[in-house]
Amino acid sequence: MLSMQNCLIKAGSGNFVQNTPISDFLIYLTVEKGMAKNTISAYGQDLNKYEAYLRHEGIDVFEAGKEDVISFIELLKDQGYSPSSTGRIISSVKGFYRYLNYERISENNPTENITSPRKWHTVPKALSLKEVISLLEVKRPTRFYTRDAAMLELMYSAGLRVSELVSIKIENINFESGYIRVLGKGSKERLVPVNTRVIKKIKNYMADLRPGLIKDSNYTSVL
Repeated sequence: MLSMQNCLIKAGSGNFVQNTPISDFLIYLTVEKGMAKNTISAYGQDLNKYEAYLRHEGIDVFEAGKEDVISFIELLKDQGYSPSSTGRIISSVKGFYRYLNYERISENNPTENITSPRKWHTVPKALSLKEVISLLEVKRPTRFYTRDAAMLELMYSAGLRVSELVSIKIENINFESGYIRVLGKGSKERLVPVNTRVIKKIKNYMADLRPGLIKDSNYTSVL
């Protein structure tokens, strides 16, 4: 029995069975849309991969559901397809189902509301606790070390984004209670607790370095 990986490789050959919904769609793109031969070939390869996956799973193309399309996307990801390549394939599948709907061949469209992988955002990789400690323990021979150490520890301990950190103003900090008022995404405010170690570092920075940094500056309220 062929593995799913072998099915996808074989499906990428560009050959397709005649007199099927996919072949009819490719003819439609050629005759009605006037697309170039290379474009038609790319559509054919993409849809062959999708059809091969459904066939392997025992699913009819007319009865596939949204969860089947999502599983297909996950398979492409597991097989090493880049987001742009996966996005192109899913775009072909979307076009195929729009054709089936337009021609009233099928009312099913499992690709509705599925976002293209090219629009997905990769979540930034956070530093580990060990990595942060290593950074804080490095004694940099620069005049900005007091500031950098305070900002780094504040950002990590409070779970702040960089954009949130740089927008903090002095009046946002309650040194006595150990809280900072943070303006986040969508202009939503939240109170963030800060430990005494961070408060001490901020105070040291404000006493030793900050006065010289804000001299002759219009941003006197910014931390």
